[in-house]
Amino acid sequence: MHGKGEICIVVMFSVLAVQLLYSSPPLDANNCTVLTSLCMDGADSPVYALRKERNASITCLRRFADATPDFGTRDSLWKEYAPTCATWDGVPFGVAEPLNSISALAFDELLCAANTSFAHTGISQLAFGTFAFHASGAHLFTSLLDLVPLYCLETQVLHQLMVKAGKGSLPVVMNGASYAVDTLASSCTASLSAVLEECNLDTMVPSLEAQLAQLPRSAGGYLVYAMHRACLEDPTAASLGLFPLEYLAAAGLPVADEIDSFADGLGFVAPGFEACEQHNLGVRAYAEAASFQGQAPGTVELHHRWHEKVAEALYHLGEVMALLPDQCSSDDECPPDSTCVCDDSKSPRRRRALLFATSPRARARPASASERVKRAAPHVHVHSCWGAGGGGGVALMRSRYGRGACVYRADSCRVRALRGERCAGVHTFTCCVRGACVCRLYVGI
Repeated sequence: MHGKGEICIVVMFSVLAVQLLYSSPPLDANNCTVLTSLCMDGADSPVYALRKERNASITCLRRFADATPDFGTRDSLWKEYAPTCATWDGVPFGVAEPLNSISALAFDELLCAANTSFAHTGISQLAFGTFAFHASGAHLFTSLLDLVPLYCLETQVLHQLMVKAGKGSLPVVMNGASYAVDTLASSCTASLSAVLEECNLDTMVPSLEAQLAQLPRSAGGYLVYAMHRACLEDPTAASLGLFPLEYLAAAGLPVADEIDSFADGLGFVAPGFEACEQHNLGVRAYAEAASFQGQAPGTVELHHRWHEKVAEALYHLGEVMALLPDQCSSDDECPPDSTCVCDDSKSPRRRRALLFATSPRARARPASASERVKRAAPHVHVHSCWGAGGGGGVALMRSRYGRGACVYRADSCRVRALRGERCAGVHTFTCCVRGACVCRLYVGI
């Protein structure tokens, strides 16, 4: 029979053996892969303000690593497992999955792109969370650091599309639950920032779980579906070879009554060839990313490539948002240097037409595409207009002078446009607004 002292010694050495078995080896920062946050250095950087949050996030992750014996050595569900180490902005970490961890910086690269500026904070948080998740070996805390910014970012991009469609506050129903996407898009990054800044190791997990519970899981699918449907209906995009909507279901995107109702309520039409081209590139990047998850027959898991391809898709989504026309609810919302015309004020669908109605002149800022057209053909004015009427066919005619284009909806407008009719004896195009043909000047100077 063993005495109490012997039992205590046995227990003590058993605990020590477990600690030695599962503890991270001492880190030699001189032999670690060196990682640096991208696009945050220099006061002139547009995302320099994110540097403070990144520093606080890395410091908090280091505190968690110090309190977690198997940080950097835990073998998770991903196939990659090759424990090593990396320093991020000078702070050393054990890294369980080096390729999966380091590829998180593909998201950081998007901070250098102006077209994703509406979501830079969410993108930065996703880059950090992805690294933390794969470096640690997928602990609950780091899993939440990965999932919360992922769904937050999807929500923000969906909201950006809703804003572009003039429906920024549209309630969104997913899986029977209604989400205030506008509120979530503006609050989700701030909520995560507050948790990382406080870095209370005792309360972080429940706080992040509560945040995750508030976020929709299908925002990305709704975004892709609504944009894809609009592009399929846009005759200018016919040559792009877009996937049929049914293919999106096979890619794991939700295609159901709820998502169709959302797209109907959004009322998004005629994105234009350039925006649809970028959307198509983004969809194809997402499809390629899915192939790297190793879940489809004949594929191999290369999860780090999934990060890279998703980052590529996000870049194209940023391009889409930059190319889509702005919306307005009244002429008072127009930029000060443009003449803005909105459609019928009673219409739930609003589009804005920018009329470039002055002679080209020297400007300090770089020339826009429309200005370059005007310099090449100074005897014409260039404008674009987007019809929002319902019913009938859709036709698009481009000016022989350049990029000026009108979309015509409803048969009456289509017939008049194809006949090349004129208004008031001057050269014009006829744009359709809620089923009515309206003359817009397109005249020589």
